[in-house]
Amino acid sequence: MEVVTLTTTISSDFRKLILSLFEGDSLRYCMQCSLCSGICPAARIVGRFNPRRMLWEAFLGLENEATLGENVWLCLGCHLCLEACPTRVKVSHVITLLKNLAAGRGNMPDGFLQEVNTIFKTGRSIPSSPAIEKKRLELSLPSLPAVDVEEVRALLKKLNLPINNKRGDGK
Repeated sequence: MEVVTLTTTISSDFRKLILSLFEGDSLRYCMQCSLCSGICPAARIVGRFNPRRMLWEAFLGLENEATLGENVWLCLGCHLCLEACPTRVKVSHVITLLKNLAAGRGNMPDGFLQEVNTIFKTGRSIPSSPAIEKKRLELSLPSLPAVDVEEVRALLKKLNLPINNKRGDGK
């Protein structure tokens, strides 16, 4: 008989943290029925994405499994899992909490960081352009209001994200 050593670290502090966060306490009521995974459009397309497993990892305190890797970023935030859950676990909200914790650990997709840098530079996730303004005019839409970029930058700096300040904003 072979002895298998588990290399998984369980963190009761991580579990307590998740349960203490807003709507994270709903995780206590997950009965692992898998309805969230069954209805999830991302899980249908990406076989390794499994909301039920993510909840289980968070509940067990498996911090590395729950916050490292790309799985946490595959959630679309469509909230179909919320509607399917018979015990009203805030599945997508818990996954958002995991995304926030993953970002705090430096685990973010490149596209996310590019978008954050665009917001830092322009105050918008999709900066305005002459083509956008022309199309808005054709559709009888008003011009986009000005953005207080300094306020946006101050808020983003508080998130401690790895913002690239050398993207033409001079700061």
